[in-house]
Amino acid sequence: MAMTSCGKILNLIKLSASIPLKGEYVYLAIYVEGTERQGWLRINSGGTDITAQTIKALPDEPLVGSDNIVYGWIKYYEIPKNLLSSGAINISALNYYDNTTFYDNISFLIE
Repeated sequence: MAMTSCGKILNLIKLSASIPLKGEYVYLAIYVEGTERQGWLRINSGGTDITAQTIKALPDEPLVGSDNIVYGWIKYYEIPKNLLSSGAINISALNYYDNTTFYDNISFLIE
C-alpha cells in the first residue's frame, strides 16, 4: 500500500504473490508514504480484522529522502498462516490529515 499525505494512491497495481504460501507464518512489508492516523492501519483476511493477531516482525523502517526528511515508513508484520482464510489480504489505513481511507489487496494461494 502506498499513500501520500495529499491523498494520492501511488500504487495502483493489483498485487499477487507469485509463489504459493508455505510454512506457519506470512511476512508482510507495508510501504506507507505520508502519515497514517496512529492505530488505524488494519490488516483483514476474509472480511475479518486480524490486525491484533499479527506480530511486528521488525521495527518500522523510515523512508528518508536526500534532504534527510522522513516521508514515510515500511512496516513489517508476521501473520500466522492459519488466520488467512481467504486467498487475499486487505490492508487499509486512515490518512492523518482527513478521513480518507487508503487500501490495497494482496492475492495469494495457500499450500
